[in-house]
Amino acid sequence: MKYGVMAPQMGWNASAAACRDVAQAAEDLGYDSVWTADHVAMPATYESEYPFNEVGKFPVPGARPFYEVFTTLGYLSAVTQRVQLGISVCIVPYRHPSLLAKSIATVDQLSEGRFIFGAGVGWLAEEFDALGMSYRTRGKDTDEALRLLELALGEEQPVTFKGERYEIEDIYFAPGTWQGRHVPIWVGGVKPPALRRTGNAGDGWFPHMFGASPEMMRASMDTIASHAEAAGRPTPSTTALFIPLELVERTIDPDVPAWEKRLLSVSPDDLTQVLRQYEALGVDNVLFTMGGTTDSKLESMQRIAAEVFPAMAGLAVRR
Repeated sequence: MKYGVMAPQMGWNASAAACRDVAQAAEDLGYDSVWTADHVAMPATYESEYPFNEVGKFPVPGARPFYEVFTTLGYLSAVTQRVQLGISVCIVPYRHPSLLAKSIATVDQLSEGRFIFGAGVGWLAEEFDALGMSYRTRGKDTDEALRLLELALGEEQPVTFKGERYEIEDIYFAPGTWQGRHVPIWVGGVKPPALRRTGNAGDGWFPHMFGASPEMMRASMDTIASHAEAAGRPTPSTTALFIPLELVERTIDPDVPAWEKRLLSVSPDDLTQVLRQYEALGVDNVLFTMGGTTDSKLESMQRIAAEVFPAMAGLAVRR
């Protein structure tokens, strides 16, 4: 299993120093990836329901800092050397795919081929309105944008594309990706359109832990494989899991399954057991996102590296 951590790009603790310290600690401690998230114009009030907590509101209020995702990734590429850099997830229909292609290729060039593109359709209708984009057609627009991106990031240039939403003619996208590599696309979401999108266009599937029961995971992975086969594509090779995590001395509600929790508050030993369970289902990547100060994040990262990584690898853990 591979391990990622979210950079502190949002909230009162967000800063260049915090992002640098967490990313460099991830490299030093043996993490495999560092991640960012995507919001552009957070409304002061909204009716849309955030699906991953009890109150239905995004956990970072709009008045708090939220660094732009591709700018942050460019910075992280300069202060790291080894870890992969990703977005969990980019809201594809917030941007014209031509602009998105330029941003993706630039980050992949700056990081020398370390970029992972997490793709999603979004949930916040009021943010779509603020950006002048269509919430109603976001799924269809995302599907079309991914087809355009495949061409824009490919070797055959210039690119011509005519769809229902987007149209370009004889456009160059240069310099393209690092050494012409294919940037992995990990598709977020668990609803039928997301599973179809993963099979049709994804290299990986990237669900949230909440609701990710063994039964759901198995059925969804079978559905994705069926969509990929129908599209004449290989089955996506990666299954990643987004895990909101709080590391504690004693697990909170230990009898409640992990997939019924919106925040996993666990001891290192119980975290190991949760990860083993998901690994047995075919999950090969996890992304931990943790609240608190930069120091508390670093402390949790260090403890996970010291206790969970060796246990997952079957090695003795020194205490």
